[in-house]
Amino acid sequence: MQIIRLMLAIALCWGLPGFFLVSLIWPREEGLPILGKGVLSAALSAVVTSLIGLALAGLHRLNAGWAWGAMLALTAVLAGIWLGRRPARPRLAWSRRSAITAFILLVTLAVVLAPRLYLAFGPNPIPLEPDSWAYMADTTRIIAAGTIPERVYQWGIETTFPTDKVLFLLFSAVFQLLSGLDALGVMTWVTLLYAAVGAAALWLWLREFLPISIASALTMLVFHDDLVGYGLFSNRFGEEFFRAEGFALMLGFAALWLTSRQLHSRGQRLWPLISVLLAVMALSHGVAALSIALLIAALFAGHWLVERLRGTAPLELAKIAGGAITATGLLFLCVNGVPQPHFAGVLADSSGYQQFGDQDPSYLLKLRLSGKDDGLYLYLRPKSLQRFYESPARLWELLLRRSFPPAMTLGRARAGIALFLLGALLLCGTRVLPSAARAAAAGLLMGFLALYGIGLFFSWRYENYALALHGANREFPYGGLCVMVLAGILASAGRQAFPRCRPWMGRLYGLAWAIVWLALLVPGYRNMLNSYASHGDLNRDGMRALQWIAQHTPSDAVLLVSRRTAGSVELLAGRRSLTEGRGAYLRPEVLAQIFRVMDQAECFFHDPTCTDIITTHHVDVVLFAPAASIGGNLPDFAEGVGQAQLDSAPYLQNIARFGGVYIYQVNHTLLGTDTPPGQEVAP
Repeated sequence: MQIIRLMLAIALCWGLPGFFLVSLIWPREEGLPILGKGVLSAALSAVVTSLIGLALAGLHRLNAGWAWGAMLALTAVLAGIWLGRRPARPRLAWSRRSAITAFILLVTLAVVLAPRLYLAFGPNPIPLEPDSWAYMADTTRIIAAGTIPERVYQWGIETTFPTDKVLFLLFSAVFQLLSGLDALGVMTWVTLLYAAVGAAALWLWLREFLPISIASALTMLVFHDDLVGYGLFSNRFGEEFFRAEGFALMLGFAALWLTSRQLHSRGQRLWPLISVLLAVMALSHGVAALSIALLIAALFAGHWLVERLRGTAPLELAKIAGGAITATGLLFLCVNGVPQPHFAGVLADSSGYQQFGDQDPSYLLKLRLSGKDDGLYLYLRPKSLQRFYESPARLWELLLRRSFPPAMTLGRARAGIALFLLGALLLCGTRVLPSAARAAAAGLLMGFLALYGIGLFFSWRYENYALALHGANREFPYGGLCVMVLAGILASAGRQAFPRCRPWMGRLYGLAWAIVWLALLVPGYRNMLNSYASHGDLNRDGMRALQWIAQHTPSDAVLLVSRRTAGSVELLAGRRSLTEGRGAYLRPEVLAQIFRVMDQAECFFHDPTCTDIITTHHVDVVLFAPAASIGGNLPDFAEGVGQAQLDSAPYLQNIARFGGVYIYQVNHTLLGTDTPPGQEVAP
């Protein structure tokens, strides 16, 4: 029964509503490729689910039945409208290509699911929690109360971005339906998405190599860096989901693809579809909508430029030089990473910052932007970022250093970007590529430069903390998305050199490209893939501990966890956690307080006699959890110490244990701080 519910949840969240909407908006299926319909269906399904959550979150009492009923009812209505308008046509034959595609997907899913099914139903099965699906109802109920996470939600209420005010409510139903999937213990939806998207990407390479841009982008989405991984494929209860990065990237990719594929038929229902996408993007985040609008404008500008230059004779020298330069630059980028400067998305944890003290009174804090002391710091003041970086030259160096892995030198970074863009510019002006591909390539190149420029503008121009970080951290990933698709389009020029080659040669060429890309990308991100596929922030012990806290502690209890938990405690236990979701994206007026909390937490877990955080915030429960149980790879405030430190504290009583997770109750009478919750003790 739980497997059926799992499949139904995936279909409702990521498939059926969007499929019927796309079929209604774009009834002529010959105008929309199969894979494009699938990507857009998944994106619009997530949007529909989110809007359902927004409507249901206003109810005071809500259970899983309301969510299931609303989703099923809406899907049934859309299906009825679609069936009523669908023209009669002869039944399609099952083609050999469809059979091969289905076979590859089934084999991939079987390989992925086999070990998980063995764990659930093998000789030593892991029992499933009978009430795991109750988390779905809890999610919407907690979000409706405005408590997830408390400080971040408050920031959303007070922010100057009007669309952010409904952000948590907007995506409540997605958490409601998907949070139970992690508790099942049978499989994770992130693994299913990896398998399906990875199989689709590789099949495109094998099938015809065109459109190679889609195969490149899908492959990069599966194997690229942590920003895309967190946003689109993570099963964590992390900040990137709360900020809708995954949906923004998915919708942006769909808009990019459909626009580049349909430039020659701008009047065929393209503008209504783009309008819907832009409206949805505006709901998720204003800067994301601006990004997609810029990309679409750049695509049409590139199309216009190519049309104006259509009569120009091709330059053979430019073809040769452009191809060689692009290949060299692409090799640099494949080996060392796609340029995505996300310097602003730095977690301000206790191991990544140092206080300046009296060394420079004009700065409040000094953030170290990498794991080693290599001189890369971000300087913050409470209410201004006038000296955001020391100089423009320093900023450019920092962007390049943060854009690529540590092994890459600045010279190689500059060379890779310069060669890639120069080769792309030369190829866009020749006839190596077909007209539509040249138009899309020119537009993507313009879009990359525009987004890179506007990201720098946001970083330099605004003194407001939220605007600077939101602008820069939202624009740069879209610039990297341009490079992904652009690289695939330009790589297809190789096949154009053999216009009369046999079909199997084109497929062999595509397979060779796929092997090269995967060989270059997989080693660098192997740990990330293993981490996402095997576990998220919570395992079974962590789930049981949070469930126990929800059932046995008062609703106003304050928790102190040994790790930064990124939303999971307040989401699943419904309790306030001091170290929940404390990232550098918060407002500057509360940033100093957050740093103090992190310092106090680290001091407490290394020395329980350091009780400042216990007395100041009136902590009721202390949770000691290893990385595998709660928190994943997030900062650990108890690094290098065990729970024995806490056992020695007389005011802490161990009241529950679940595997490696220990729950302690604080006896405030022994501390002499028996004050009401939320009131700070005067020094």
